Amino acid sequence: METALVITPDVYGDIRGSLYEIINPRLMEFIPEIEGSICLSYFSKSKKNVTRGLHYQVSKTQGKLVTAVSGLVFDVIVDMRSGSATFGQYATVELNDDSKELLWIPPGFAHGFQCLSDECILSYLCTGPYSPEHERCVIWSDQELSIPWPNKETPIISEKDQLGVCFKKAEYF
Repeated sequence: METALVITPDVYGDIRGSLYEIINPRLMEFIPEIEGSICLSYFSKSKKNVTRGLHYQVSKTQGKLVTAVSGLVFDVIVDMRSGSATFGQYATVELNDDSKELLWIPPGFAHGFQCLSDECILSYLCTGPYSPEHERCVIWSDQELSIPWPNKETPIISEKDQLGVCFKKAEYF
């Protein structure tokens, strides 16, 4: 699979609440390489205006299946694969706990998001382990990419992410 996908899961709900599957046989039809390859699962919790990324790993790449467990995020991916027809292009999607949509981010894409609600929790299922020595970061505010972040004025950014490089200076695949 070389393309990012937004997947709407089946949601089963009643007066008690709801249930939805993240990994199921139907998903394997859309993303066959994900079957048996999930080796890392984690959650990130962020406050409003927290902006994370744009993170990716070189050499030890990861595919990521991301969903908003709670809250609303402006999610961004950037194609870092130099031989790709979409190299250097970005795509955005809003993920929220109402739609329960899943975003499949193939290996070779940088990922970041901005929390738009008071708080958000994202779930990540990853196809490869986290490798700090292979992690890279493209600066969220890169002028060449011109990503239309909802809050450009007062984002909350980690020290590590403030050290991200511009796209032109980033390592590619």
